[in-house]
Amino acid sequence: MQFLTRRVVDRCGNIVRKNIIANSNSRGIDVSGNNHIIEYNNFANLASGQDDTGGIYLANNISDRNTIIRYNFFNNIKTTLPGGPYILSSTSCPVGSTKVVLSSAIYVDQYNSGTSIYSNVFYNCGSTLGDGDGAVFITHGLDNTVTNNIIVDSKVGVGHYYASKSNWNTNSVGLLSGESHISTGALQQI
Repeated sequence: MQFLTRRVVDRCGNIVRKNIIANSNSRGIDVSGNNHIIEYNNFANLASGQDDTGGIYLANNISDRNTIIRYNFFNNIKTTLPGGPYILSSTSCPVGSTKVVLSSAIYVDQYNSGTSIYSNVFYNCGSTLGDGDGAVFITHGLDNTVTNNIIVDSKVGVGHYYASKSNWNTNSVGLLSGESHISTGALQQI
């Protein structure tokens, strides 16, 4: 058993197993690359000081595939930042819309595909201000599955946002798109 703070898992074929990853205002693990397994870990008290993130965060590469996240316990993974005016970072000026902060225990972002999330336990995860994020939040991507998880005291179990098919095609030159969907199995939110 090892106690860890934020770690980066990249390249191919890494295994993150039997760790306690806890007590950070930021992410627990940043994931990029292919064929990783994240299992038998305890994630607690993460992402409290960050927006648009997760305890486990996978992002920004359409070729990142086949990460398996299973048999983990997630406790109190959510931001405590207040909502408010959305600030355009390049000008530091409000852009007129309200920014709802979001965070999730597992955040599969920006076209990551082929992620399997199963047999995990989530307690008190996901931000409380947004209706889209949840214990698990997935944006864009294909072939992501969320099955057989237990989700307790989270405002949203599984949140997702998918770009229109035309946006997917624009952002994935040379790749074919199919139907975007989440398989949630027999998900029952408690």
